[in-house]
Amino acid sequence: MPFLPIIIFAALALLLVLYNQYRQRLRQQAVRALAASLGIEVTAALQPQDFEIFQNFEIAKRGRGRVSNNAMVADSGPLRVVVFDHKFTVGSGKQAHTYRQTIAMVSSQSINTPHFTLAPEGFWHRVGEFFGFKDINFETDPEFSKTFQLKGPDVGAIRDFMTSSRRSQLLQFSGFNLESLGSNFILYRSKRVLDTDAFQALMSQCLTLNEVLEDPESDNID
Repeated sequence: MPFLPIIIFAALALLLVLYNQYRQRLRQQAVRALAASLGIEVTAALQPQDFEIFQNFEIAKRGRGRVSNNAMVADSGPLRVVVFDHKFTVGSGKQAHTYRQTIAMVSSQSINTPHFTLAPEGFWHRVGEFFGFKDINFETDPEFSKTFQLKGPDVGAIRDFMTSSRRSQLLQFSGFNLESLGSNFILYRSKRVLDTDAFQALMSQCLTLNEVLEDPESDNID
């Protein structure tokens, strides 16, 4: 039967699609159950206001086939935290790869930061530095510079913002990716989808990070 391999391949492909759909339904149910237990809102996709803010961040522009879903929203007015799943695909054909991660996005009235990204310092980052692709380092703080790759368009503003106190407090977020711009920031672990059991811990970490990034002048805002 010359068509048997084709039939088997098609059947396996269909099973894979059905399995992925099943996993997606389980994920949606778990997120909705958690949101209900916390008494907060959940939507299948990012709400328009959140989608618009998210487009300002680098990860929102990567790859193709970008999907942001399972969005859980906690909004107190001055502080809005949205936890959601995001995926995108790079490459094509056999070289295609889809990256998935859980992202927390915060909109806060108490922060006003320069645009910067903070990522775990890794082997390829160090290779890049060797070839001249420099990040922002602090000679007086080797621990921070070895832990993170810090980048951004306005180096002077970032250096002024990254006080010794902030750098010290940011060390607790080693392993995370952080991007901040004005009154918004995102926090996530690259290529990692979190179990819903970890959502509350991520939201709590966002509250702590918001305090680290707070503008001292915000205390004077009515």
